[in-house]
Amino acid sequence: MIESAADALADPIFVTGVIAGVIVLALGIALSAVRGRDEVQRYGGVMVAAATLLVLLQFEMIGLSQLFGVVVLAIAGLFRATIAVGAAIAIPGAFLVARPDSFDPHSWLPWFAMFCIVLAAPLVASFDDHYRDTGLPLPLFGIAALGLFLTVPDTEGAMALLGVAGVAGFLGWPRPVATLGAGGSFAAVGVYVLVALEGAIGRPASIIAAMAIMGLLFIVPITDRMWGAPGAAQFDRVDPLIPLIAQLVLVLVISRTAGRIAGVLAAAAVTLALLIAAAFLTRLLRRRRPTQMPD
Repeated sequence: MIESAADALADPIFVTGVIAGVIVLALGIALSAVRGRDEVQRYGGVMVAAATLLVLLQFEMIGLSQLFGVVVLAIAGLFRATIAVGAAIAIPGAFLVARPDSFDPHSWLPWFAMFCIVLAAPLVASFDDHYRDTGLPLPLFGIAALGLFLTVPDTEGAMALLGVAGVAGFLGWPRPVATLGAGGSFAAVGVYVLVALEGAIGRPASIIAAMAIMGLLFIVPITDRMWGAPGAAQFDRVDPLIPLIAQLVLVLVISRTAGRIAGVLAAAAVTLALLIAAAFLTRLLRRRRPTQMPD
């Protein structure tokens, strides 16, 4: 476990992740300049997932079955028509990523990880569908990667993801160049859960908080349906810094509270309470700006 931020910054895994993130950032900017934003906009998530997997493979932290599972998830994301359909077709890829057969038969961790992929992947893709023009999906995912690093006890995989996603997040902010995309949303969630699962083995309850740290990426699609918000008509009217700061605050609160609880039921209860509070707060983030009257 990394004991300090200085240790993390000097760790070869994190450094390699940052280098991979810089390559993704440079590639996205270059392709956007040459081919136009529309040509590369929806491939941000695929690039982040692929770069992270390459770093994890380099340090022998994943197997080929998990790599194949993320590929299956990316393909599933391209064919999801609704959230329900997306959840159903994500199951095979989720199984390959979580690998329940490699855990103790009585362990709940891989099955919970599978459930999280099946639930979160179509929700994150829905967020990306509605809000891609804001540029928010990639930087929100990068902030979630920071929260994952702050939450799980075994941080090697989280450092790789943070290095890649933290840098690649600048493809979405301050100037939107790319977004997660449909297949990229599924792939990015698969990589995120894969890293969370491996990192939470030393303190299993931490995976509950780690999943919640995806924050606005899955909270907003749920509240859209609960309260009938008309897609991006409200959420994209706020300054992008506001949801980014809200995501960062949510990440810090969950990682420092629920992420530190060892008991599964207690961690779940605290996480649920924080998510409910965050769901109501998203209503404030998406309030319409008053229409100006003509002079």
